Amino acid sequence: MTPHGDESSFPQPVHFIGIGGTGMSGIALVLHQLGVRVQGSDLKEYRYTRALAGAGVPVTIGHHEDNLGDAAVVVVSSAIPRHNPELRAAEQRGIPVLRRAEMLARLMAMRRGISVAGTHGKTTTSSMVSHVLYCCGLEPTYVIGGELNDMGSNAGAGQGEWLVAETDESDGSLLYLRPEVAAVMNLEMDHHANYKTLDEIRDVFRRFVALLPEHGRLVLVEGDDTAFLRAETRAKVVTVGLGAGDWQAEIARVDAVSAEFAVRRDGEELGAVRLKVGGEHNVIDALVCLACVDHCGVAFAEAARCLGEFSGAARRFDEIGRPRGVLVYDDYSHHPTEVAAAIKSAKLGEYKRVIAVFQPHLYSRTRYFQRELGEALTLADEAVVTDVCGAREEPEPGITGKLVVDAYLHARPGGPVFYMPRKSDAVRFLARHAEPGDLVLTLGCGDVYTIADDLVAELSDGGAGRQGDACARGE
Repeated sequence: MTPHGDESSFPQPVHFIGIGGTGMSGIALVLHQLGVRVQGSDLKEYRYTRALAGAGVPVTIGHHEDNLGDAAVVVVSSAIPRHNPELRAAEQRGIPVLRRAEMLARLMAMRRGISVAGTHGKTTTSSMVSHVLYCCGLEPTYVIGGELNDMGSNAGAGQGEWLVAETDESDGSLLYLRPEVAAVMNLEMDHHANYKTLDEIRDVFRRFVALLPEHGRLVLVEGDDTAFLRAETRAKVVTVGLGAGDWQAEIARVDAVSAEFAVRRDGEELGAVRLKVGGEHNVIDALVCLACVDHCGVAFAEAARCLGEFSGAARRFDEIGRPRGVLVYDDYSHHPTEVAAAIKSAKLGEYKRVIAVFQPHLYSRTRYFQRELGEALTLADEAVVTDVCGAREEPEPGITGKLVVDAYLHARPGGPVFYMPRKSDAVRFLARHAEPGDLVLTLGCGDVYTIADDLVAELSDGGAGRQGDACARGE
């Protein structure tokens, strides 16, 4: 029995179409750990389908209407097309079909919810919140868009009263959720297939924060275009920032892999926080975490201690290897602001050169952000750009990685920038080009990380790296 609900109330079994996606797999795993009968299917084997199968969840590779079996409810993500045979069969048989966020909302209704939302920083911040609550013995349930290095999973069912969810605004489905605490990190234009203007995104967040209860809390970041949300909620509003806000950080030291800062709350000195992750953006993420767990009754000293033990989330400036003195790191950044932040953080390190290797993600994002992506990559000493990872989108004529290269050259004539559509060519080039003391940083939310893996293997003479998941799993 859970603190705020009963898992036996779920119609069972629950069938997930596209169960290998990051968000879908997390919800499926938590339901399974709660004792709900779960099953699912996906086009291919991915690391998450393998993890679910290892946990005892029946997973079928390939989509066919027979996979539904005796399913009582079906869950789909926005990546599943209308013509999917399992989805069509479920609709014909009258089986209830829920969007991913609707099922997450049912989970959240069994706990006190903490939602971390916004354009950037969601995964790291929600991971920090989950880690601190777990470290303090509060046994949270968590559903995150990336794996927590300390817990080895992107999701888990705890016996405590809190559920932490990374909350995705890409299709507006966050409006299904009813959290008690919400953090909105920042708001920028993205997800062009669903939003035509930034005002449309702002309107979704207005409606989202209006749903917070009066006894809840809304955490906002100073200077990140979220101040307008203050007037849209009944909940208590808490702001954080560098030298501004209710919770303030004064940075004593920050580099590519660590940070130290003092914290003040409402003018009161609380103490210092030492992080094992670097960059100013992670200081902001930690401040948001502190403001969230404060609502949960976690004392600052305990939260600071736990944050000091936080080792990050997967694919967030992850060290892949150091073959022959070449440092190879990987990062999930794919939006121009994220790419710029990741490179700026890397430049804080004492590297001979920072070589950014970028894989554009989605044709729509590349079309709209080609100029901004090219400009962000000029912050590196050198850049390599591959072709677009289309993921769930159909190819668009003329939309390739060369658009980003052209934008780079417009901002920084002469480069150095290299366009290598095929990842295998990028690996061979980097193996010849990278020198001891260089940092090679792969960037993107598709399967660009396989370049980092294969480069380490190539330089180590250790054979091929990991087989890449389809880039459709990148978001």
